[in-house]
Amino acid sequence: MPNVKKHFPLLVILLVAFIVYWPVTNGEYIAGWDDDQQILNNEDVKNLSWQSIKNYFTTYYVASYQPLASLSFGIEYSLFGENAFVHHFTNLLLHLLNVVLLSWLMTRLFPEKRLLVLFVTAIFAFHPLQTEVVGWISTRSTLMYSGFFFLSCISYISYLTKDTGKTKNLIFCAFFFILSLFTKSASVTLPIVLLLLDYYYKRGFSWRLILEKIPLFMGSVAIGLASIDSRKVVDSIGSFSDYYSFFEKVGLSSYTLVLYFWKSIAPSKLMTYYGYPMKLEEGEGLGMLYMLSPLGLALLLLALWWVYKKSSPKFRRQWVLGLAFFAVNIGLVINFTPFGPTMWAERYMYLPILGIFICLGLLLYELSKMAIMKNAVYSVVVLALLFFAYQSRAQSYIWEGRVSLWTNAIQHTNAVYPWMELGNEYQRLGDIDKAIEFYNGGVSLNPFYTKVYYYRGMAIKTKGDKAYAKIDFERVIKSGGDKKAEAFYERGLLYEDLNMMDSALVDYDSAIYYDEVSPAIFRKNYLTGASGSGGSNQGVLVQRVMGMLSKSDSLMKAGNLPEALQILDGVLLINPQMERALVTKGLILSNQGDFQTALGVFDQAIEINGKNQQSRLSRAFALSQTRDFQKSIEDYSYVVDSIGTTDGEVFYFRAIAYLNNRQKQEACTDLDKSVSLGYAAANQLKAQQCN
Repeated sequence: MPNVKKHFPLLVILLVAFIVYWPVTNGEYIAGWDDDQQILNNEDVKNLSWQSIKNYFTTYYVASYQPLASLSFGIEYSLFGENAFVHHFTNLLLHLLNVVLLSWLMTRLFPEKRLLVLFVTAIFAFHPLQTEVVGWISTRSTLMYSGFFFLSCISYISYLTKDTGKTKNLIFCAFFFILSLFTKSASVTLPIVLLLLDYYYKRGFSWRLILEKIPLFMGSVAIGLASIDSRKVVDSIGSFSDYYSFFEKVGLSSYTLVLYFWKSIAPSKLMTYYGYPMKLEEGEGLGMLYMLSPLGLALLLLALWWVYKKSSPKFRRQWVLGLAFFAVNIGLVINFTPFGPTMWAERYMYLPILGIFICLGLLLYELSKMAIMKNAVYSVVVLALLFFAYQSRAQSYIWEGRVSLWTNAIQHTNAVYPWMELGNEYQRLGDIDKAIEFYNGGVSLNPFYTKVYYYRGMAIKTKGDKAYAKIDFERVIKSGGDKKAEAFYERGLLYEDLNMMDSALVDYDSAIYYDEVSPAIFRKNYLTGASGSGGSNQGVLVQRVMGMLSKSDSLMKAGNLPEALQILDGVLLINPQMERALVTKGLILSNQGDFQTALGVFDQAIEINGKNQQSRLSRAFALSQTRDFQKSIEDYSYVVDSIGTTDGEVFYFRAIAYLNNRQKQEACTDLDKSVSLGYAAANQLKAQQCN
């Protein structure tokens, strides 16, 4: 009973967090926002093996080094397949586990401040800024590394405070640090946090204090270098290097820090995309808000320093712990040198938020000691926590899918990216008019953002206006920005339609120049009759195509035939002679009852390889459904006589074709053969027709 009473507040916090975040388990995969690259199109995740495990540790996924997170996805996929609920539910469980570990850590740090421990634990459990990490499958690495981070800190505190088992606790500290490093590179800050704990526990300076952390710093440097190298995969560092002046970068960094503080205290207008401010005209600046942010940051730092100077020595040490924990962990993402598509991200606050609320909690704790303030402080805290829980619950629903996610974003930002992503989702859903509407909205916000022209061109091409689609592709080509290779490829396809083969080949060469694994390799080989040269580059492209085929197979098994068909059409654009894709497309069309179109697809497959048994049998079945029984019999006969088969089912279906073609004697002969080959269904038909 005493243990239940002791842990009851934590159990309540866990229950509230579970209820608050439960809606995220109904969410889909967020394609186009890492989930497709992490899981849906990741062959290493979808085919768990020793080779794929090796790849986890030697390959960058979504420009990040996170082998243990990838391994967790691989294990889940091998057990449950493509199941978004499982991935979301695991994320929720990992967050709840982190809440427990944090409570344990906070209890060790503040054993005499039980209310502070509960306050910070509750904030961590269901603050609205945490919703992104819990609701987005691809942030698994943040959840996992944070748990190992907490365990490493807990082990180090035991090393500092216990008289026995010091070596064991130091080994555990290093072990959990290694696990954290192999989960996410953000854990490189841990050795500095351990030095902060040395300060907090008043550990005097010694060479041992430094030497014991050298291996940890070496690990941080190694993973840090790997993280920098991984960013080169998308070449995101250089894209802003010359765009902002030095003073503009200072303003952006200051604004980012102030915003992290402000959104922590008063979270509002939360979204998944906080784009960098654009300068749409030559010589245009960023505006006063950004340029005055260093002054705002300076005032904030002065206020924090004033609290420090007016405090007792014990409070100062705890105050420094909170501020330094925030500064160390947020320092990696203040974006003086931009390294990603967003200036600011809620997920970056998953750990740093602790530092801010340790400080705020300390202030509230001191105020609660004053009799006149006690009830007011408790009331404010309870109301704030209830409001945070309500807001997080509402925020959880936006992670149900791409439409809700990006609709929420465009309500709170004038950045182009969310408009483009919403257009992409409606294009995927087949609502081309709505897709073009959102692309147009993005263009009106920023006519210099080249990607949106590419996707709008694709949508307009689908509508059949190839002339205007060509104009959009040429806008991308002339801009020299992102999607240039893809735009050359798409314009080449349009030239093919116009029978301008020389122009098409020039565009395919340009596409290959800008992207050495462009699908243009296959198209060029197809047009020129090349034998398929291209070496390792074409090998990478083949692997990509096989991944698309695997994705199509998964969608077929799940009953999502329209999307599977869409992917197959993409494969056939890359390689129109891919027999497997043609046969699968024909089977889907047959399942949808479109036998006439299916016949045309099977004709193409048989033209490529007339001895493919599946192509012949599939066409034979489609022919019988269109009542062309004579041609159906010819295909079945080809399989029997030219390919050779011992499958009783083939004889059974040829018998049905014979019966429909009024050739009863031939049908009975086939039914006898089918029965002799063990095909049980033939017995009943034989009894009805031949006895």
